[in-house]
Amino acid sequence: MVLLYQNSNKHHGNCSHHLCSFLLSNGRLKDEEQLQIFNFRCTWIYYSSNCCNSMDTFGAQAFLARTEESRPCSILLYSSRIGHSRDFFNNRSCIFCTLSHKEFRFIYPVLPFCMVFCGYSLKQLKTWKKSAITFLLLSNLLPALYMGLIHQRGSLDVMIHMQQLCNNSSKQSWASVFVMMPCHSIPFYSHVHCPLPMRFLQCPPDLTGKESYLDEADIFYSNPLKWLNEEFYNGTLPTHLVFFSVLEQEISSFLVLNGYERTATVFHTHMPQGRIGSHIYVYTRRVK
Repeated sequence: MVLLYQNSNKHHGNCSHHLCSFLLSNGRLKDEEQLQIFNFRCTWIYYSSNCCNSMDTFGAQAFLARTEESRPCSILLYSSRIGHSRDFFNNRSCIFCTLSHKEFRFIYPVLPFCMVFCGYSLKQLKTWKKSAITFLLLSNLLPALYMGLIHQRGSLDVMIHMQQLCNNSSKQSWASVFVMMPCHSIPFYSHVHCPLPMRFLQCPPDLTGKESYLDEADIFYSNPLKWLNEEFYNGTLPTHLVFFSVLEQEISSFLVLNGYERTATVFHTHMPQGRIGSHIYVYTRRVK
């Protein structure tokens, strides 16, 4: 702990506890200074809905332990070790639910405690052990395989097409890419290791304090066709456009007028919503 605070004092000029500073900042900072909640505003049930696998596994174990007749729940749930783990998990989750900025990584530190509780609960089961293990395995393995191998994989798959521009030196010399997608939708230069000009819609936090502040991405999606016509009225058009399928019909006139053709279609998700479509399209401009 001494070394931790010495390092904080060295780099920041004073001793600070980053976790406490983050929690307190939600209520202390002015609206224009709350940069940490500008992006990823979520409802208070985020950790129960979006992080359902880990949370539901924890809840299922508590239910199984509670219904086990040969092991009363008062002995299991309120024993000193397991009870403290449960209380720590619940308290931390409740605290982070009050913050507007929510991310799964914020509750990573409590997951080991959940696994200890789950393992202890399974060990105490007498009659439902095989059924419980099968249920938990299938309810976690199948969603994990789907989420890891299929759901929203288009963000990575589309980068294969961008990498091909790097492999072809003749194309790289004149190629440029404009990504018309919500901010941080694709990994960008971490997968494209060449000086390929790439542009994406900006979404910086408001540093001016404007109440009606809109970032570039919000302005674009309010009227995509108008934005494109104004942005490239006298400017150089990019050779490649990347965007979600939900945008195609709205900007179709711009694509036709400027000679763009669809050259790649990449699957992204079975559950499109809002600005995120089921597929990602790559359009290439014909060279005259």
